[in-house]
Amino acid sequence: MAKRSVFVNLGFDPTAAIDVFSALQLMSGEQLVLVYPLSSEESANIRAEQARNAIRSQVTLLRAAGRRIKLDELALDPTSLESTLEKLIERMYAAKKDGYNIVLELSGGVRVITILMVMISLWFPRLVDEFSLIMEVNRQRVIVPALSPLLLFPNSSLKILSCVSMHGEGIRRKDVVKMLHMSEGNVSRAVSRLKRLGFVNEKLRVLTINEKYSALTPLFKRFSELSH
Repeated sequence: MAKRSVFVNLGFDPTAAIDVFSALQLMSGEQLVLVYPLSSEESANIRAEQARNAIRSQVTLLRAAGRRIKLDELALDPTSLESTLEKLIERMYAAKKDGYNIVLELSGGVRVITILMVMISLWFPRLVDEFSLIMEVNRQRVIVPALSPLLLFPNSSLKILSCVSMHGEGIRRKDVVKMLHMSEGNVSRAVSRLKRLGFVNEKLRVLTINEKYSALTPLFKRFSELSH
């Protein structure tokens, strides 16, 4: 059975951080990643540091008792959506490559990070394995398996969206056909759908990502790599 790599959406409350950590019941060989936001307010950063220190102390105690728990930290700047997405995806992907099951702990933390974590789980059906959270109504910890509709309904349009995203200056249809080894007909139908949905623009047969969705390019770029 694969060990867990638990990404904790950590907020500014040290007491809540300890509650979450205690509920996780980490075992030897498992990994804990403290995901926390950088803030422009010094007081918020101090509280965030206190929350991390509280968990660091608990990890130290468990290590002294013989549990080999790997502790890592990931600082995010929520004011940069693209950077935050990229960092989250990279760190989760690295843990997955190391053989861990990815668990996203969503009991607390910052709302925007929760939203982005859920978005990642939806886009990459084989990356995130489950969600962990403490129910506010009864304080019980529950596990929810992550299931993306993309796993049930694969679509060539997503492969093309990924391909276009990797070429910031644009890519011609004929080059998409060559890169993805798809027929011209399939590419044409998929491109028409993406244009109709507003994801891509096309000018002189060159495809580019619609500026409206440019901040989500880290998701699009990684789709082909992480969806298999």
